Amino acid sequence: EVLAGALAGFAMAYLLQKMGWFYHRVPMVAFLGSLGAWLASHLWPRRERLVAASLAALIALSSIVIRPILVADLQFAPPVNAFIRAFPTDMEGRSISAFTFHLGAGFPLATRLDARWASRFPCQWLIPGALAVQQAGEALSDGERAAIDRVLDFSRTATVDDLVRYEPDYVLVDYAGSPGPDGKPFRFLEFLAADPRFNEAWSRYKLQETILGVEIWRRVNNG
Repeated sequence: EVLAGALAGFAMAYLLQKMGWFYHRVPMVAFLGSLGAWLASHLWPRRERLVAASLAALIALSSIVIRPILVADLQFAPPVNAFIRAFPTDMEGRSISAFTFHLGAGFPLATRLDARWASRFPCQWLIPGALAVQQAGEALSDGERAAIDRVLDFSRTATVDDLVRYEPDYVLVDYAGSPGPDGKPFRFLEFLAADPRFNEAWSRYKLQETILGVEIWRRVNNG
């Protein structure tokens, strides 16, 4: 009952959140396997082998169906190992940040590097939602347009606030996993340049290299 309740709860949480994120599915899949193993172990000694075999087949089928979805999630995030070589071996005490719509650009990279995350936000998650609503165009009221502008202004200001305050040693600019509403890469630097503080702060950074559509900028002037 405990395993079944936990499975139902995590499945409901996953469905209600409607985010499709990999880690939201992990508890659901784990409890599905645990429940199946418990049922099989209790039914097999009772010679209810047909039921146990059916459960095993159901779990195997579920794994086959779920696996491509999980792999797709992992493939969407930039491969961590491809980026690690771009950073010093010892990142202790150093910091990184990212201009991105996707969690995978910064994590688990920051954890693997043992670097400090130099932002209040794991990604610029407000921007794609605001841009998607903005695409409604004439269907929006003046009040709704003003609300969207406030969201974009907040995201821009908060991002520049963190850049100025924390002065990350490295910044990832993710053009691969951050499409705008037109399907083209969102131009983060142009967007942030609307804040008068950005150009001065960004002048202290130099493009080091580009890996898989993600630019890696390094802070070169601490003065």
